Amino acid sequence: MKKPPVDSQNYSKYLLENIDTRLSKIEKSLARLRLSDFVGATQQRKTRPEMVIVRPEVPFEGYNWYPTDGKMIWSGPAALTTLLISVDRADPKLCELNYLIPSKKIEFKSIFLDGASVNFQNEPEKGVLRFVIDADSSVTGETEFGFLVNTTVSAKLDNNSAQVFWVGFGLKTMTIAPSVK
Repeated sequence: MKKPPVDSQNYSKYLLENIDTRLSKIEKSLARLRLSDFVGATQQRKTRPEMVIVRPEVPFEGYNWYPTDGKMIWSGPAALTTLLISVDRADPKLCELNYLIPSKKIEFKSIFLDGASVNFQNEPEKGVLRFVIDADSSVTGETEFGFLVNTTVSAKLDNNSAQVFWVGFGLKTMTIAPSVK
């Protein structure tokens, strides 16, 4: 059905109706987008694995890591190193870090989850560090892990090379598994 031509007296009424119609369409689109974002976040949360194992040979996102030799990846040159990992945060998790330090001078000072400091247990003689990741269902993106050591030291990462690097610790594996707190 074709609308009659708009004369000058009805033009303002026509504009208001047109604007109302457009706003209604925009509001409906926004409502669908918000609903799809929520559904997408819920589905993403459901598809995250219950257990995550970080290994040097599998690439991951983070800062202050040297290239891996496949057996270990070294932190450095800065004292703070980060990892970004998709973790299902619906329930508490236990995180266990297996590491190597090149010098007894190096100590873990702090562990951070999304910028907040967490308590941890360290067994330097075994090269094992553990901490609990509290449940937080509001986390829909990746979790940022931060590892702060007191210092870095110069070390050769390859016996066949003369190149020296400033390193903190060597990451062998990091396992994140379901836990009861």
